[in-house]
Amino acid sequence: MSREMSGWMSVSDEAGSPLVLFHKALQVYRVNWLRAKVWMDRWQEEVTLVQNETRWMQLWLVYHRNIWEGRAKGHACMLGSRCGCGNNGK
Repeated sequence: MSREMSGWMSVSDEAGSPLVLFHKALQVYRVNWLRAKVWMDRWQEEVTLVQNETRWMQLWLVYHRNIWEGRAKGHACMLGSRCGCGNNGK
């Protein structure tokens, strides 16, 4: 009895056949390689996401720092402090 493998190669079903053992081992290596590739791709995507999230957070914090610095400067002007803007409480 024979079967088709890879669409072009027929292999006997003898369990001890070196060719059958080779193909079984090759299938195991293919599966392990695919699992490792998927794992690596997921981690590369995770690294990219974390890097972008870190950058976005830094930009968000700088944006809000600028807002609060502007508010603090405006508050100093309202109190008549010398902030250098020339308003002096007006």
